[in-house]
Amino acid sequence: MASAIERPVSRTAEIVQYLEGEILSGRLSPMAKIKGTRELAEQFHVSQPLVLQALRELEKRRLIYRRERRGVFVSATASEPEVREVLYLIFALSPRNVFVREVIDVAFSPEAAETVNFQLRTVHIRSDAPSYRTRILRDEVARLATRHHDAAVVLGIERREEVEAVLGLPFPVLFAGDFPNGDYPGLHYNRLGFSRPYFHPALDRARETGGKKIALLFRSQQPVERNLKEALQEFVREAEAEGIECRLYPVVVSSLAPAEEQDAVRHAVIAELERSGFRPNIIHQLWLLNPNRWIDDIRASAIPLEAGKHEIVVDGTVRLDRDPAIRYASLGAEGRDEMNRFQLDLIRRLADDKLNDYRGNYAYPVQLT
Repeated sequence: MASAIERPVSRTAEIVQYLEGEILSGRLSPMAKIKGTRELAEQFHVSQPLVLQALRELEKRRLIYRRERRGVFVSATASEPEVREVLYLIFALSPRNVFVREVIDVAFSPEAAETVNFQLRTVHIRSDAPSYRTRILRDEVARLATRHHDAAVVLGIERREEVEAVLGLPFPVLFAGDFPNGDYPGLHYNRLGFSRPYFHPALDRARETGGKKIALLFRSQQPVERNLKEALQEFVREAEAEGIECRLYPVVVSSLAPAEEQDAVRHAVIAELERSGFRPNIIHQLWLLNPNRWIDDIRASAIPLEAGKHEIVVDGTVRLDRDPAIRYASLGAEGRDEMNRFQLDLIRRLADDKLNDYRGNYAYPVQLT
């Protein structure tokens, strides 16, 4: 009689043991692509869900990683833990948002792909009501908590309740961007902000061209968020110290507003600029909805622009044809590379628990094209 009953190895564990042996022995080299789930299922005579279960276990052991729409690969240093799987959670922001587009460009650049596998998740909302936003975010966090990630970068969070909900994720989180009303005391989190606001390219351009008048059109809440208000005040003081006159035109309209309401607000702001008699050398439009319509309506308006002595500066690329009369403010190649290196370093430190309650600001170079 046997002294012990040997429990048979499960089919899932069998797949894990086989692939782990292939990886650690070097027969499956680092960065090598692993067979697809269907092929593995046929090889081991099991269902595809069992194969997926085995692959998830190998992911937890940092032996493999996934590339969206490309397959499963052996980790570059399978024998050592690494920060590989990073979730990019974009909440309540449109993928067309210029800040989001710049961040996505960085995350999915070839340089980033060499070291980190970013997985993008966007959550759209249909209302700006705080209770609705928080409920949708909590539901999303509950879904994401069952998945494996080494760290997460989160954009679009505004309120304290939203920060608290995201901190419920079972892996380290780095908030990107500034909270509209400043940081929240009593909460421990890591945030990467931007110390050089997007409207500074207008001031840079005024210095280059000798322009003395700037009209800044920007989308905002009512009242203007505290962080934005302070940044605008600093911007105006800096401009006035150099003899440059700035006038601010807040555009208060929700991104969820119907097209008719957005059109009405746009026409009202342009009419206000027409009536003012202000003759700007530079019109900088920032975070505006449907920026191409703003450009067309400004050009068709009676705003007293000096012929040949004015420019429109736009945040980001809004026209594929690159209108030569418009200056596009963006990070540029140098800024993307620099931001990428800085951001990846923070993520690595975050996942290694070497980043604690970080409130850093990152100044990036902005180029006008």
